[in-house]
Amino acid sequence: MKFLLSLLVIAASAADKILVLYDNPRVKISHGDTLAPLAELGNELVFKQADDASLELTRYGVNLYKGLIVLAPSVDEFGGKINSAVRPLF
Repeated sequence: MKFLLSLLVIAASAADKILVLYDNPRVKISHGDTLAPLAELGNELVFKQADDASLELTRYGVNLYKGLIVLAPSVDEFGGKINSAVRPLF
């Protein structure tokens, strides 16, 4: 029962989160006009470095984010549990 409750909490908290992966921390400034409408619609934008070792898109088979935006053209490999096989499944 606790496991099911945990899944529901994770799913509910992910409902309005969008993960933004960047390679340059100035992306908030340089792409602010593009990203602002998403925040205005009630989405929580979560900014993380694309090579962060703690990255994950799903936990216990549940998506942690509603969407994924990648603004990291110079990154060859993503950090954490994100790889080219996982991104299309997300």
